Amino acid sequence: MAALIPLAELCDTEVMHGYGVEVEPEVLDLLRTISTQLQVNVVWKLYWGDPREKICEAVVSFHLENLVMGSRGLGALQRSVQLLYHIMQYCHSLFGRC
Repeated sequence: MAALIPLAELCDTEVMHGYGVEVEPEVLDLLRTISTQLQVNVVWKLYWGDPREKICEAVVSFHLENLVMGSRGLGALQRSVQLLYHIMQYCHSLFGRC
């Protein structure tokens, strides 16, 4: 299993370029604010593959309390209908809740 990516690395554009990921500056600002104000440790875990399987894998392996998901450039309506709905159905069929 690959290591978790700390917020400091996430904020470094060269490091994230090495992972092949582009992070929006607004997201980084929000994460920094949350980390500072709530005094929480923010880390990222990147997965490649079928989102349904990988999201369920993350829920199980990390015993997650919160899960933040982004889009792949789709509009809000498309993202909601095409991705989240199907993933929630899949997770619900496996875990009984999602």
